[in-house]
Amino acid sequence: MSERRPSSEEPETAKRVKTQANNGSNNNNGFTSGGDNYDLLTNRIDRDDGKLAAFVRWCVDLRPAFTISKKVYMGIRGSAANYGMIAVEDIEPGEEIFRIPIERTLSWENLIHTNKLRPEIEKMAVASRWTPIILAIMLEDGVENSRWSEYLRLFLRSNELSIPLLWEQDALINMQGLNIAQRVAKDRAQIASDFKNWVFPVLMRELQLNESSFDILLNEAYRVAAFVMSYSFTRPQPDDDEKANDENAAEDADESDGDEEATTAGNALAEVPLMIPIADILNASVHKNNAKLHWNEDDGKFLSMLCTKPIAAGEEVFNTYGEISSEEMLYLYGYAEEGPPNPHEEVFIPSEYIKDVIYHAATTDGASVEQRWEYLLKRKVVGSDMPVVLGTEGVLTDEDLHLTVRVLTMSNDEFESYAQNGEHIEDEPLEEGLFALEKLRSLPTAVKLILKLLVQRKLRVYPQSQQEYEEAANTARDIIRSDVGEDMARRGINVALARRSFYVAYVRMRQTQILNEYYAKLA
Repeated sequence: MSERRPSSEEPETAKRVKTQANNGSNNNNGFTSGGDNYDLLTNRIDRDDGKLAAFVRWCVDLRPAFTISKKVYMGIRGSAANYGMIAVEDIEPGEEIFRIPIERTLSWENLIHTNKLRPEIEKMAVASRWTPIILAIMLEDGVENSRWSEYLRLFLRSNELSIPLLWEQDALINMQGLNIAQRVAKDRAQIASDFKNWVFPVLMRELQLNESSFDILLNEAYRVAAFVMSYSFTRPQPDDDEKANDENAAEDADESDGDEEATTAGNALAEVPLMIPIADILNASVHKNNAKLHWNEDDGKFLSMLCTKPIAAGEEVFNTYGEISSEEMLYLYGYAEEGPPNPHEEVFIPSEYIKDVIYHAATTDGASVEQRWEYLLKRKVVGSDMPVVLGTEGVLTDEDLHLTVRVLTMSNDEFESYAQNGEHIEDEPLEEGLFALEKLRSLPTAVKLILKLLVQRKLRVYPQSQQEYEEAANTARDIIRSDVGEDMARRGINVALARRSFYVAYVRMRQTQILNEYYAKLA
């Protein structure tokens, strides 16, 4: 999933291929599969893209073959951005757009030496869910006769991966207000540690490398991690009730230590991402998604991309992200999607800011604030990994915020009693909807003051105002849309940097807009 730009008109390519698609023969079930029908498939991809053609041939000629609906066209022309999939005939909800054999996915299970590597992979998965798939990709990319060479050549080698994990340090520094730079720093440190401890020793042994290749391969590991971040899929996990039943069953069985370790490793392996060729062709959209991957794993044979909304001929097939904010989209995929307001927008405010505003409000003496903060840290309701999260309709971390403000505003006597007996006292139940955006004016005065100061404190982190970010986004958008290709290069305009500037300004605009809405309700 690379940069994507909105495209509302029917692309010329889609108009052309409607005629082309109807000129070929097709099988009875409406799918292209295998070499016999390859002539039909070549009429439904960009003809001048040799790498795409090689990838599609790899999909349908190797066994077990992928099956691809005769109703779609694949290529760059006509898509929202980079590669995409365009309908050449109407597609109805429930129709299967393509089917992927499980054994053709790139995953740790499908490695040739899976059995030999499994003990190491289990340990990797427990330590970090990403490490096994990073290892799998680097092992396959390191051999000439890999089963996935055409896939990796198109999506890993030829594709521009422009996500913050690979951005220059200067670009990350200039993203104040967003939580992305901190997350990237943490990711890169984790990747470096996992590569040194887990991945590189296996690569040296299996690919017969020496230690001199460490730095080069570490840089490659960052790129592979970006590939995984942008393109991978994770199996659906059991819901909370199923997990609880599994845990209860384990307790009833009085498992031995060995069984418990096996269960932990098995759970970790189930959460390891995997790469699903051809699903990567689809762009994704919060607003326009019309297809979803269906995990048909009961028989262990295939996965299906199913249509979820009517797709007219000429429209693009869009996968879904799920519930994702614009900042998360920028962090994972390197871009943000314009369109109607995203109902999943979030603003993260470090919980440490609450302590700052308590000092400012002078509601409690400093020594007592520090004592109470230490108590809250032990309760794990504040800290670097416990931000206050504002949503479009209210505070999403309302219970933690409620407890934090309550503890920080108690009298000294009340806090002393609470801290001594807190483990044995049931916290006050939170009134439903107390921190809903439309009810903020009804908050107790002290709570409302603290939340107002918290919003102000977050707004000061952004170098510019909501209006200035809106103007910056409009300027960047105009630059991108006014000229393309050679003309922009001739004028010395870096298209990628112009788009990046737009995405960052757009996300900041949306976040400052939300913060200003909160501030207005708290005024």
